[in-house]
Amino acid sequence: MSGLLLVEDNDADVLFFKRALSRTRPDIPLQVAINGLAAVKILSDGPLPSLVVLDLKLPRMSGLEVLEWMKTQPKLARVPVAVLTSSSQESDHRRAHAGGVLAFVVKPVEAALLREVVAAMAAYAAEPGEATLAALARHSIAVPAET
Repeated sequence: MSGLLLVEDNDADVLFFKRALSRTRPDIPLQVAINGLAAVKILSDGPLPSLVVLDLKLPRMSGLEVLEWMKTQPKLARVPVAVLTSSSQESDHRRAHAGGVLAFVVKPVEAALLREVVAAMAAYAAEPGEATLAALARHSIAVPAET
């Protein structure tokens, strides 16, 4: 596995992610899927990424549907996924964590914080392990307690 797969339909967010990645880890290959169906095709046909960075609000197939599909595919079940989304809905958060995501990150509005998130994701993709997972987890919101 190598590189990142960014599943994002917002052109400005894709551009920002590409620029931040090129400044922090230009050595990491990046593929972009602009909707859920494109992500499924890339994941079905190509080499597996080290990390899938998944938006939830996507056209044609939502990020949660992509995640659920991935978990039914034996070759993809172990591919790590981090959610990077504008959604802060508790139901999305719970479903994503039930799907086994490493992190659920609500897109920061501050550019510097978003660059830190991209750097943490790139570090994990390059060297998955406890230290890089902990750095990524610092940006993730915790699963709300059941009521």
